[in-house]
Amino acid sequence: MKLIAERVDTTLGELIAALSDAAFELCGDEKEAYILVSLALEDIFLNDAFRRALRALFSAAGKQSPERYLVRA
Repeated sequence: MKLIAERVDTTLGELIAALSDAAFELCGDEKEAYILVSLALEDIFLNDAFRRALRALFSAAGKQSPERYLVRA
């Protein structure tokens, strides 16, 4: 199966707001909604494509690898 990646320019705040809106529509409980949002953000930030892009940004800036800032699941 071929995955198609599409770049979306947004801020972290806009991403969290959009995820929160969707989670509150799906969940009947506020606590469950926040858990769903945190799981979605974790999946986004621990995704390999994100890691590759982050490494490229650090490399282009002449900085050390970002790996020490990323938590392994």
